[in-house]
Amino acid sequence: MQELNRLYAGFLGLPPGRTDPAAVKEASLSALCRSLQWAKDNSPFYRERLKRVNPDRLRSLDDLAGLPFTTAEDLADRPQDLLCLSQSQVERVITVHTSGSSGAAKRVYFTKSELEDTAEFFRCGLNDLLGPESTVLALLPHDTPDGAGHLLGRALKSGGRPIKLIWPLDDLEQTARWVRDNQPGCLVGLPVHILNLAEKVGPGAAGAALFCSEYVPESLRRRVESALGAPSYIHYGSTECGLGGAVECSPKSGCHVRADIIWEVVQPGGDRVCRPGEAGELVITTLRRRAMPLIRYRTKDLVRMSETPCSCGGLGPRLVWLGGRLEGARLEGGDALRQAELDEALFSLPAVKDFRIYLIREAKDKLHTDYVSARPGSDLGPKIIKALEQVPAIARSLDCGGLTLAPPQSVSGLAASHTIKRVVTDQRH
Repeated sequence: MQELNRLYAGFLGLPPGRTDPAAVKEASLSALCRSLQWAKDNSPFYRERLKRVNPDRLRSLDDLAGLPFTTAEDLADRPQDLLCLSQSQVERVITVHTSGSSGAAKRVYFTKSELEDTAEFFRCGLNDLLGPESTVLALLPHDTPDGAGHLLGRALKSGGRPIKLIWPLDDLEQTARWVRDNQPGCLVGLPVHILNLAEKVGPGAAGAALFCSEYVPESLRRRVESALGAPSYIHYGSTECGLGGAVECSPKSGCHVRADIIWEVVQPGGDRVCRPGEAGELVITTLRRRAMPLIRYRTKDLVRMSETPCSCGGLGPRLVWLGGRLEGARLEGGDALRQAELDEALFSLPAVKDFRIYLIREAKDKLHTDYVSARPGSDLGPKIIKALEQVPAIARSLDCGGLTLAPPQSVSGLAASHTIKRVVTDQRH
């Protein structure tokens, strides 16, 4: 992780050779105090929220636990109050929608230098994984200036790495031919797109896969690695953390995080900071952002984090487990039906290429499944029903009589989006 370590030290302003834990914590605390003061001085939202907080009195990073949280609702309801700069100094505004929600969209603001920080994180992360020369095929939107695909393309081209960008993936056969002809070092994209392309091209066509933008079920990851005969890696990112957040190292010991963010794990729905290695909700605090700093922002993502040294030599903590979104559609019986659990169950079926789940209300709740089959004309319905019945939330709701399963329907394809996360669509209300 040589390049990411260099970037890690640069983000914190550490001098060469001073990357020991004590130096990292000291630099992080100084950056935190500056970010808090900037937010208090320039954001109406944080001026009110942090009025009882004196940044100069923070003595350790542990003191962060006493500060109030920022939520997705705050970003949707009061984006202008969170802004610390004039609109003329903002380079990009990203609007984030959530599938199945009728609430207001979140808006997140970035300066040009903040976007360049993300581009550099992308470049360094891929260089550490792949070396500096191999070609990358990125299945990402790239026509929006300073979007994730555009930033990735610009970052890799500036470093001399060949990259081909394709979006949307509407001609799988043509893309597969390009992969076989060019044998890229890495495929980058949504897990479902990588799965479909990997199973089309077969072993030896690409050197690795890097999943981004969505939760990655282990069942899908195993299928991709088996199809390609090559390793796969995970990038964790969100708009709120600056599009690029953490990337897995080659030993697959976890996703190494950016140094310009403080990463906490707290009790889901509560405020207790979790013990090391305990699963909980990821909370982020930005250290260098000037347009819209975020203080203790609740991501609603389920993770485990470790601060033990990694065998790859990477600096800082890492996310050693990613459990998907905490949110889910509440079923009769009290359980939340989470997309991550459905992904694990249905992608374990080798013929399932993609699927979507939605709930409607009849005499009782009814769960509908649309699926894309690798074997058109074959009926995967019975296998899908059996797999769904093994999902704990569904099993308990079936047992209490509050849910029925509609016969799964085969469809020709499902649109994937980088602006709307995959979730269970709740049409009951």
